[in-house]
Amino acid sequence: VPAIWPVGLSAAAVALAAATVSAHAPPGLRSNPQVGLVRWHADGTDVIVLGGVGGRASLGARTVLEHLRTEGVGSIELLVIADGEVPESTVAAVVAAHVTAAVVAYGDGLAGSGIDAARAPPVDTIADVGALQVRFVPATDRVVVEARPSAG
Repeated sequence: VPAIWPVGLSAAAVALAAATVSAHAPPGLRSNPQVGLVRWHADGTDVIVLGGVGGRASLGARTVLEHLRTEGVGSIELLVIADGEVPESTVAAVVAAHVTAAVVAYGDGLAGSGIDAARAPPVDTIADVGALQVRFVPATDRVVVEARPSAG
């Protein structure tokens, strides 16, 4: 029995060390706090994507703002409206609550809304946004957004 105890103690010590390292590890690159809301983040850069799920999610302003608050989002380097299903009121609420450097929208999604937005690229495009390299992939009814840490 004494020979088993040190092995068990070692396993417990390894598990405790692993849990401690995990608790201090940086957050993941991508989080998805609700359907239709994706946060890409690295080294203080936040890219928020709303929509892109074909209207399968209700993206009310209150719920989206609560998720952004819970996620710890401060300023937003890029807000992407991935399809035409995102309510303008939700976009306006996000822009009013968070300093937002740029907004990109699928198609004519925000035309006439008073929200300053660029149109999502019509071809597969990669852009450097802070600490992230963001890829826009146009689809028939939305723009798909992927990101990874910038090389620099």
